[in-house]
Amino acid sequence: MMKLSELEDYLRHQIPIAETMGFQILKAQTDCVDLFVPLIPNRNHLGTAFGGSTYSMSVLSCYAWLFYQLQIQKLAGHVVIKSGQIKYFSPVNQDFNSVCLAAKAADIEKFLNILKRKNRSQISLQSQVIVNSEVKCEFVGEFVATL
Repeated sequence: MMKLSELEDYLRHQIPIAETMGFQILKAQTDCVDLFVPLIPNRNHLGTAFGGSTYSMSVLSCYAWLFYQLQIQKLAGHVVIKSGQIKYFSPVNQDFNSVCLAAKAADIEKFLNILKRKNRSQISLQSQVIVNSEVKCEFVGEFVATL
């Protein structure tokens, strides 16, 4: 199984902008991926997190979760985002976490079956930006994987 450091190195290498955002993977398992993101390199002129940074980290946590699932299944594939939408509830004024929670088991099974059969599949994933247990924004996106 892929180690956290290997997954983090992969993301930093494959998605160079992620390197400048200073994220760290705290957890990567079948149930979620949790990224820690420092505020300082991601702040705007108001001293809060730049909306583009929270969006990017929301996408990255989902991307990381799906890529990790492919690794667990021993599938060498590529992941891209097809579409995404984010809702902002309140400003992010300190370091934050971006957490992708696992899709429903039935959705994962359907995704994997189609991927193995057609070499392409898509799945809807959700993530949250969290500060001190408070959800600051929610992201929903469609992700595509190919073999």
